[in-house]
Amino acid sequence: MTGFPDIEALVPHRGPALWLDAVLAHDATTTRCRGRVVASHPLAVDGTLPGVGAMEMIAQTTAAHSALCGRAGGRAENGVVAGVSGFTVDIAELAPTADLIVTVTQIEGGDGPMAVFQGSVSDGRAEIARGRITVVRGEAATGGAG
Repeated sequence: MTGFPDIEALVPHRGPALWLDAVLAHDATTTRCRGRVVASHPLAVDGTLPGVGAMEMIAQTTAAHSALCGRAGGRAENGVVAGVSGFTVDIAELAPTADLIVTVTQIEGGDGPMAVFQGSVSDGRAEIARGRITVVRGEAATGGAG
């Protein structure tokens, strides 16, 4: 028990599209989640996902962070990735057995609809991916359709 809501309450993704298991830690600027690789995902080959999938884990962790900070009443909200910069990944694939830790720190944006996060994914031994992601959240992401 982590004391945090179930990840499905914080992130709009479901089924194999949900690449997080749980929130491990959270404060006003940083959220850490446990990543998961679903072997049945449509992009999986022999049960593994491309290493660039680490960016999706980072994006989903930004959604969890926004919900935990009280945006949208503490629940999942719509959002879109507006940009990615400086993203590097050190592995070719993500295996279902990997112990993945995803960390995001909000570095710009505050409570507004646009925010910039620095994110990373580690496999329990070393950082395997990192990059900066800009997201647009809430009504700004849906053209006012909430």
